[in-house]
Amino acid sequence: MSRQELVTSYAPSTQGRASVQIQTPSFRITEASYEPRTRFPTHAHEYASITAVFEGGFVEQFRRTSESCSVRSILIKPAAEAHANAYGERATRCLLVAVTHPIGSLGRIFDRTIHLRGGSSYSLLVALREEVRLADDLTRFAAEGLLLELLAKVARDKISDSGPPPRWIRMLKGELHDRCREPITLADVGAIAGVHPAYASRVFRRHYGCTPIEFVRRCRIDWATIALCETDQSISSISARAGFSDQSHFTRAFTRLTGRTPNSLRQDR
Repeated sequence: MSRQELVTSYAPSTQGRASVQIQTPSFRITEASYEPRTRFPTHAHEYASITAVFEGGFVEQFRRTSESCSVRSILIKPAAEAHANAYGERATRCLLVAVTHPIGSLGRIFDRTIHLRGGSSYSLLVALREEVRLADDLTRFAAEGLLLELLAKVARDKISDSGPPPRWIRMLKGELHDRCREPITLADVGAIAGVHPAYASRVFRRHYGCTPIEFVRRCRIDWATIALCETDQSISSISARAGFSDQSHFTRAFTRLTGRTPNSLRQDR
């Protein structure tokens, strides 16, 4: 099957069950859900796209690589990029954005596939989902603004992250990920990296878009998200095991990074 046939066979941008769809001057935004274990064969979409995962997850298989997208994933993909989808054991809910009209220099972001996790980019997409659900006479303009802000942020991050991270920064990131549920201070960051903590934080932010301590917090939230969805542990127990000092601190951090409370996520699993 030719690339054009792949695109034509799978238009519009979602084969899931759409609950909301709006069109802004530059984007088509769809909130869609997928049943567990759904599979889509190799296909492509007419437009460049952004996919944000709010529940569940999927694996997107490209010709040479694959991306495993779970809760808080953001997948940015070029137009006509052939891929197949395999959804997980839980129902999946995503926000799908198709770039239907030119967006100037920001369009360069879609030259290749980019997989982001959480952070302020995800917070913008949480705000976008709420805006789409509100659906009043101002929604299309507010939604357009949020998406342009997101793309501008991604573009700036790409510019600042010129060249691969040095080996010591990659080692620091891996160590912080593995030890994220332990108490970690700035002094610990410096000791792990073998450089001054302020320098380590500056270089870490340049390559990963957040400070080492913010990265640790995101890793804790990622761990807690899996525990909330896949175990029956109490929220207070998950909070303590994730490394938070108390449940209220955990709830504030979780809500800020995911746009949902731990209790609402637990109820929807």
